[in-house]
Amino acid sequence: MVLACNRRLFVYDRAVHAGTWDAIRTGGELPRLRETTLGIVGFGSIGRLLARKAGALGLRVLAHSPRSAPALAAAHGAEAVGLEALLGASDYVVLLCPLNARTRHLIRAETVALMKPGACLINVSRGPLVDEAALIDALASGRLGGAALDVAEQEPVPPDSALRGMPNVVLTPHAAYYSTASQRDLQTLVARNVVEALAGRRPAAVLNPEASPRWAEG
Repeated sequence: MVLACNRRLFVYDRAVHAGTWDAIRTGGELPRLRETTLGIVGFGSIGRLLARKAGALGLRVLAHSPRSAPALAAAHGAEAVGLEALLGASDYVVLLCPLNARTRHLIRAETVALMKPGACLINVSRGPLVDEAALIDALASGRLGGAALDVAEQEPVPPDSALRGMPNVVLTPHAAYYSTASQRDLQTLVARNVVEALAGRRPAAVLNPEASPRWAEG
């Protein structure tokens, strides 16, 4: 999605399908990828993996998480910063944080106003992290340059949502996780977790470890 936003792939695709063949006027001003900044909000395992991949492509990477220390960010090629600093400096803001009372509508009118003019918002985490009404206003006014959304406040995206008709928005059906291999791995992990739990051992993936202190660590 970062690459699609940077290269305006969805804009070019729609233009060609509509009969237009003009790289410059269709794409407008396009920055080189390596001259842009990626801001990652949420620096868990997926955020850290994204940071390493983005760094390999030459992007400057900023990271924000309540628990991301500067040393942890630096170990993955990123710079730990506060949320306001990240929003103000990033050309692409990627949301990878969990949804809770603190992060619901993390992106709203007030935080959109802090974002770099023309920036793109990418949400591959949870739809309610974004106040879609505020996002639509920012996209329509040109305050933001685009959005790539794998998740939405309401899924599927309602037929009458303005997001469906916006040329600077790419929408996918909660599919960022999906590949044939990842689906197989997910099913295998679930089965292994069940086996470990039934055997009295700590599963590899635990949402609420405090609920079962009896699990053996070995």
